[in-house]
Amino acid sequence: MVVCVLLFSGCIDDIVTVLAEEHGCLDAIRELPENVLTLLRKCLTFLPSRRPTPAELLVDPVFEGVSCLYAPFQQPVGLFSSSLRCAHLELPEDISQLCKDDDEEYLGERAIDEVYHLWCLAGGDLEKELTNKEIIQSKPPVCTLPNFLLEDGESFGQGRDRSFLLDDTTVTLSLCQLKNVRTPLQSSLSQSNSSNELSCTVTLPLIIRERDTEYQLIRIILFDRLLKAYPYKKNLVWKEARVDIPPLIRGLAWAALLGVEGDIQAKYDSIDKDTPIPTDRQIEVDIPRCHQYDELLSSPQGHRKFRRVLKAWVVSHPDLVYWQGLDSLCAPFLWLNFNNEALAYACMSAFIPKYLYNFFLKDNSHVIQEYLTVFSQMIAFHDPELSNHLNEIGFIPDVSTEMRSGLRRPNVKTDWRTVPKDHKTDMRGLIVI
Repeated sequence: MVVCVLLFSGCIDDIVTVLAEEHGCLDAIRELPENVLTLLRKCLTFLPSRRPTPAELLVDPVFEGVSCLYAPFQQPVGLFSSSLRCAHLELPEDISQLCKDDDEEYLGERAIDEVYHLWCLAGGDLEKELTNKEIIQSKPPVCTLPNFLLEDGESFGQGRDRSFLLDDTTVTLSLCQLKNVRTPLQSSLSQSNSSNELSCTVTLPLIIRERDTEYQLIRIILFDRLLKAYPYKKNLVWKEARVDIPPLIRGLAWAALLGVEGDIQAKYDSIDKDTPIPTDRQIEVDIPRCHQYDELLSSPQGHRKFRRVLKAWVVSHPDLVYWQGLDSLCAPFLWLNFNNEALAYACMSAFIPKYLYNFFLKDNSHVIQEYLTVFSQMIAFHDPELSNHLNEIGFIPDVSTEMRSGLRRPNVKTDWRTVPKDHKTDMRGLIVI
């Protein structure tokens, strides 16, 4: 144990020299000032717990001469936060400068994710671009296998696949597809000729509107402005959401429609998501079994996020229980807010009491019975022929007393062979709750 500590300590003290010798730049390293070498040693600290954070490194004496030349970084305030969004807002002396509509630079004012989304709508193909630059190269899987592999993992015969190595190549994507896209921002929000064109576009099917680059640009800018004024513009968010919601900002729009407010990140961080609880086993079973249809949700990181969000909801709602199906309810919120677990949790927590009130009680039989009654009425309204047929064959949806995997299933006594062929598929999907 003592020998390990001595060797480890020696490696730490000489880490810069060791790396310089390996890369043949020892003479260049010796010419560096001592304060720079000290900074390098800090950055190369082996234990992450002892390694300085970026904020701590910025106050290092090395940066004293240049830190005064730059304004301190201000962390941008999120939409759902207790901090003032306009606390550090700086306006020009001439307010009219904010109202200029520069058609050539409209993309420069948009966020990078918005530009990339519009670029893809306009026909951009990232995989094709990377293939043309020979960054993505197709190779038969058998050619990636090593010819000889030792027990310690060292292989001989095949070079290491480039796809597993870091590639810092920068590829510039052409925006030629977006050059012909007009920017009717001011005209679309005022009474003008382009308003008639916008009205015509609104009447088109949703799938066409979501693929129209110009229309999506208008909607993204509009929703971006309304969400920045949330909750003051909440009524206008509701009004525009009835028309459609741009897919790119659907997560934030849903959160606004559900009335999410306050410092959601602090609330989510305060919830204990690590201590084992009885529902952990059921959650571990449901997630990999039910969410293999989406590449993002089926990834290892997606499974970890699922577990944290579901566990946070169970822990923060002690009067409710985890029923099988809660993971499916969580899926769309997590997919839309994959990089913001706090917002996914806040949306799900706001959705359940509003649309599934008392559905997750320990004894929810009367609630499910109520849903089944509404289900029967909906069938009678939308498909009277099917409703009459179900009545003739004695179809009575009822709650079963049997518990299967933590889910109360409806007890339906009917012979599916007597149901018309046109309705079998629909009914099988509808009766499962």
